[in-house]
Amino acid sequence: RLQDGEIRSFPNVAKIRKAQKNASKRAKVAFWDLLEAMGGEHSAADWATQNPPLLSSDYAHFSAPGQQVVGKMIYEVLMKAYQDFL
Repeated sequence: RLQDGEIRSFPNVAKIRKAQKNASKRAKVAFWDLLEAMGGEHSAADWATQNPPLLSSDYAHFSAPGQQVVGKMIYEVLMKAYQDFL
């Protein structure tokens, strides 16, 4: 989100992330941290200022190029986990 002229993470992101981690732990399933993969808290600014921008102008959703980047990240982490499993 845009706050005081700066792109900042939404304040509820930390709570959502914690809930997701806890739910995955209780369900005994893997948790992949997109925020960490993006570069951590307030990394949206870096994503939004790439050329082409990886975030839409609302700073909350990925642009088409950003969707491609995230898709590739997910694919790569899944394939690595699969190779480690083998």
